[in-house]
Amino acid sequence: MKHYTKFSIIKIGLITIFIQLLTIETVLGKIIHIPSDYPTIQEGINAAVDGDTVLVDLGMYIENLNFNGMAILIASNYIITGDSTDIDATIIDGGAIDVVVRFISGEDNTSRIVGFTIQNGASNNGGGILCVGSSPLIDYLIIKQNLAQFGGGGIACQFDANPIITNCRINENSALFGGGIWISGFGSNPIIIGEPGNLCNIYNNVSLNEYGLGSDLYSMDSRILTVQVDTFSILNPDESQIYPINQFIMNITTPYFSPIYTDTYVSPIGDNTNDGLTPNTPFKNIWYAILRTIGSPADSFTIHILPGTYSLTLTGERTLHPRSYVSLVGEDSSTTIINGDGQICLIYCYRDSNLNISNLTIRNGNASQGAGIYCEESSPTITRNTIIENGNSLGGTGTGGGIYCKVGSSPTIITNRIVSNFSFGIKCDAQSHPTISENIITRNMGGGIICLDQSDPAIVGNTISSDSIGWGSGILCDNSNPVITNNTIIDNVYVNGGGISCTNNSNALITNNIITHNSTSTTGDGVNGKGGGIYCSDSNPVINNNIISNNKAFGISAYGGGIYCISSNPIITNNTITENSAKLSINTQANSKGGGIYLEGSSPVIGGSEGKDNIFQSNIALTGADLFSTGSPGIINAQYNTFNIYPLSEYYVKPLQDFNLNNGQGLYAPITQDVYVSPIGSNTNDGLSEQTPFLNIQFALGRVLPSPSNHLTIYLAPGIYSPSKTEESFPLPLLNYASLKGSGRDSSILDGEWTDRVIYCMGIDSLTISDIRIQGGRAGSGGGIYCESSNLVIFNNSIMGNSADWGAGIYCTINSHPFISYNIISNNSTIGFPYWAKLGGGIFIDENSNPLIINNLITSNNSIDYGGGIAINGNSNPRFVNNTISMNSANDGGGILSWNNSHPIIENSILWNNSAPINPEISECCNSTTTVLYSDVPGGWPGIGNINTDPLFTDTINFYLSEISKCIDAGNPDSTFNDPEDPLNPGYALWPAMGTLRNDMGTYGGPGAAGQLPVSVEEPDPINQIPIRFALYQNFPNPFNPTTVISWQLPISGYVSLKVYDVLGNEITTLVNEEKPAGSNEIEFDASGLPSGIYFYKLQAGNFVETKKMILLK
Repeated sequence: MKHYTKFSIIKIGLITIFIQLLTIETVLGKIIHIPSDYPTIQEGINAAVDGDTVLVDLGMYIENLNFNGMAILIASNYIITGDSTDIDATIIDGGAIDVVVRFISGEDNTSRIVGFTIQNGASNNGGGILCVGSSPLIDYLIIKQNLAQFGGGGIACQFDANPIITNCRINENSALFGGGIWISGFGSNPIIIGEPGNLCNIYNNVSLNEYGLGSDLYSMDSRILTVQVDTFSILNPDESQIYPINQFIMNITTPYFSPIYTDTYVSPIGDNTNDGLTPNTPFKNIWYAILRTIGSPADSFTIHILPGTYSLTLTGERTLHPRSYVSLVGEDSSTTIINGDGQICLIYCYRDSNLNISNLTIRNGNASQGAGIYCEESSPTITRNTIIENGNSLGGTGTGGGIYCKVGSSPTIITNRIVSNFSFGIKCDAQSHPTISENIITRNMGGGIICLDQSDPAIVGNTISSDSIGWGSGILCDNSNPVITNNTIIDNVYVNGGGISCTNNSNALITNNIITHNSTSTTGDGVNGKGGGIYCSDSNPVINNNIISNNKAFGISAYGGGIYCISSNPIITNNTITENSAKLSINTQANSKGGGIYLEGSSPVIGGSEGKDNIFQSNIALTGADLFSTGSPGIINAQYNTFNIYPLSEYYVKPLQDFNLNNGQGLYAPITQDVYVSPIGSNTNDGLSEQTPFLNIQFALGRVLPSPSNHLTIYLAPGIYSPSKTEESFPLPLLNYASLKGSGRDSSILDGEWTDRVIYCMGIDSLTISDIRIQGGRAGSGGGIYCESSNLVIFNNSIMGNSADWGAGIYCTINSHPFISYNIISNNSTIGFPYWAKLGGGIFIDENSNPLIINNLITSNNSIDYGGGIAINGNSNPRFVNNTISMNSANDGGGILSWNNSHPIIENSILWNNSAPINPEISECCNSTTTVLYSDVPGGWPGIGNINTDPLFTDTINFYLSEISKCIDAGNPDSTFNDPEDPLNPGYALWPAMGTLRNDMGTYGGPGAAGQLPVSVEEPDPINQIPIRFALYQNFPNPFNPTTVISWQLPISGYVSLKVYDVLGNEITTLVNEEKPAGSNEIEFDASGLPSGIYFYKLQAGNFVETKKMILLK
């Protein structure tokens, strides 16, 4: 089919053209004949001057022309004969190497080209004709089969180019943008594309961009353009022919693709020359059937897509642009496959509705948004499809993926399999409100469903699983309020909010879902690991009647295994919140909090009233297994909930005073006496005797309810407690006033099996860890034991074979002052993360911590960097008495290293045979000093009573002194430090001390040499029964009604003031105002006459001042 201006019009103009041509030659310029005057057209142009005509005879000219700014006419014989065959027969062929004709030198409409076929051009822009800042007259041309890598396969107009394009046929050209014509840049005058009486024909061009937009016309200009055409691809073009559609006013007389008003059929073995009306005469291409099949509100039709694979490479398929009232229906998704070959969006809907897309496999599409299906202002029904492996070049960046809904789109997406897309399953953006129901949405990298910018989909009855890192969780909501109900959300992974994430004022309704086995990831910059099940930030969703189980907050900051809330006030009711955990990545230094729910600056309602209770069971975190709060603006209403035990200990809820926990109930009664644990026990036992022990220490910690007035002990039978042997969960978050006592340091073995640190102590005022072997721990800090803001006793343990970046054996930080006595601390080593220094193979003492370390054997530990045996940092002033520190190694400070204003005291100790390239025994740095007294150090060390002599150990296991060692009777002669006396040999030391009663240097000298803890659990002190520091303890119970006990300890006698204040700072009462002896003290406070509220109590003793908060709830 040939399309030219009507012959009658041509005939009328011929005489005029011919007369003008003669006039031009005789008056204004000459005619240059090609090929008689010059063999090539370009040579003719080069020889011409303004006003000349280059007249080209019939033939093919393989050239790439440049007008060079000349005001000339280049024409074929058509201007003389008026015979349209002259246009077909006079061909300028670009040779597929460059633009065919260039106007790039400011040409205006006195530069004209008339009567040619322009073909086979290839360039970045303008395969056929390129106009840059030029406005030529382009008339009576056939512009076909040209290619542009970017814009304008037929014609490209750039940078104030305003050509006049009339009487041209532009077809079968290709470009990334605008296969026919591409317009870029701002022009001062309108581009003329056809005009009345001089119509163009533009059809069947191809756009190669990812969405197939603007195949015939594509504008990046802001002007509204009027296009006058006789024949256009279709009568009512959409975005696939013209783009943007609202920038063109189209006057079309005839469609090139004739419309069909009935169902049509397509097959990979069909032919577009068929009529497409039956399964026996199908079209070959779906895109072709879409152009031909026209529906209406009165008559909806279907394109039946027969079995087979339709793809870019196999069948020449393009991006499909469905039309309203015409459905795309395959035979079955298993047999009917549309494959984008990783190059194009497969289905693009723009302002399309009242159609079905069904029974297809939509596979391997690729586009920046909506690689599988793109919907803008569209509402198709998408059902029974498999949408798989789309967006392959995007990874998990959150812009490609399965289905993209934009700008008020409300499709119905039902019973599809949306699987293994590379960048989310479904994205809803810009106030889109789809219905997403009964789909399987799984293994999509980047997330399952993402709701952005006030998009409020209904997400009902789906299975959303195995969606991972990148841009979204199982369901991600940002400034959106979806309804999320009756879904199974399982096994999804995201940096924050593995199951569901609600951010930026997203107030979703989350009801009747199963949210399980989701987790946070370990990637990111330290702000991850929050909300394994649900994450809320500046959002107030309703979370009701869900099962939230087995989710994990895992990462650098592990907060909120089940639910995480920051600056959010959700309503959390009628949920089962069970077996969730907050667990740190193995090399992190941080804390894990809120196994069930973590709250920061949030005041949700949790249960809150009768009949709306949540069930909390078997959640795990280092701090607050069920509930943790920080920075709450008020008391959190957490009434009427069910917990493992009730009343609650701080194992489950921390801090207790931040919550109103009234009217709760427990699945178990709390235990207020000693309990027993055994590797052959059972958690179904009562745990109250050696004959009926529990199996797990973690379980026992969750059952006991100790208090300042009721200290308890968890007794461990001999055997190994580990993840593989007893399903023990580490670390063990120890409770205030609940001691852990084994059967002997080589009998009761806690083995972390390198899964985590072994023991965790936070805010501990009083407990003892004794008679246990602690091994196989691994963490960022404190592989064996981690102590933060804690004052505990660590006695007679073997702490061996643990690893960490900091403090592989023991880590003490932030005002921790433990008493560490008679332990073997050996064969621990720093490891791991490459970006910070490794310190303290045996012990690391950090941040204003002052432990008392007596009678320990600290040997064969290693630090990659500093402090093989012990590292001390950050204004810490520990005291070491009667320790043997030997055979430890590091790069600096093989025995001990002190940094940053730390001032340890070492007394009656042996430092021998430690190794380091720098300072093998003792290293000091950064305003730190080490005081050494009555100790044995190679090479000597300044200080009273120090010696420099081989201690003559009998072995390198127990490090006993030989009978001729000069370390015997060489310690501090003060009788306070005397060795214990042998009752059978008065005046002489009791083995393993030796010699007289004067202190022996090393582990086996001094009053603790017999291996007996010389203090009670309640009153830890190494020399006598007087505390070694001031302390004010948290009142108990708290909250209280109406009485509570306040306790404190004094290392020396002195004047004590204890007063109570209200929240305004008004003094309520003075409880103590008198001299008190050294030791532990307590007093009962009766608030019967006071209203409910927050009160503060302040202790002042000498220079020691501390204040704590308590809550009266009546």
